[in-house]
Amino acid sequence: MPERISISDFVVLTNNDMSSPGNSHFQSKMSDCRNTVSTVEESLEMDHTTLQRMKKMIKAIHTSGLSHVENKEQYVEVLENLGNSHLTQDNNEVSTGFLNLAVFTREVTALFKNLVRKEERSVEEKGK
Repeated sequence: MPERISISDFVVLTNNDMSSPGNSHFQSKMSDCRNTVSTVEESLEMDHTTLQRMKKMIKAIHTSGLSHVENKEQYVEVLENLGNSHLTQDNNEVSTGFLNLAVFTREVTALFKNLVRKEERSVEEKGK
């Protein structure tokens, strides 16, 4: 594996080279500097690629979360319609069950919707 140079060694070599240019050892360490820069660039490129993939996944999760919320809201409407339908038929127990389930589902959906929005805001803030 090629030699790498630390930042502190680089600074020392640079200071020595500047203080006594005739007695420079910096040139002998140039290959180590190039290897270090190349390694750091490769690492940064891999990190960038990984972060881009994460960004795409988070957007997909957010989109599916919004879709989930929309479907749940439609589900609540159906439950309320069923509950009201049974209420007009004097079927109070079934009506109460559907209406209670609609209320519960609406509350859970509101919490989930809030979570999706907070997730989006958090990602936007961290991306700035």
